[in-house]
Amino acid sequence: EGAEFGVILCDLLMPGMSGEQFYDVLARLAPHLKKRVVFMSGATTLPDSRAFLGRVGNAVLDKPFTSAALRDAVRAIVTLGRGDHA
Repeated sequence: EGAEFGVILCDLLMPGMSGEQFYDVLARLAPHLKKRVVFMSGATTLPDSRAFLGRVGNAVLDKPFTSAALRDAVRAIVTLGRGDHA
């Protein structure tokens, strides 16, 4: 509905839609937001997850993660977004 997001936190394994499926939809509908996605998962060692994460190159938080790691990831994306005029 026209809202813009500074950071999008997305789990890789979700009911109904995977993180990869979400990313593919986002890439199609709002490609300028792709770089703002931070993936979270306890399954980053699975071959399919590793392949996907390697392909997109977005930030990843391995579960369990600390609040400091979350703050650092969010801060990095927000800082990146300040120069993102695409």
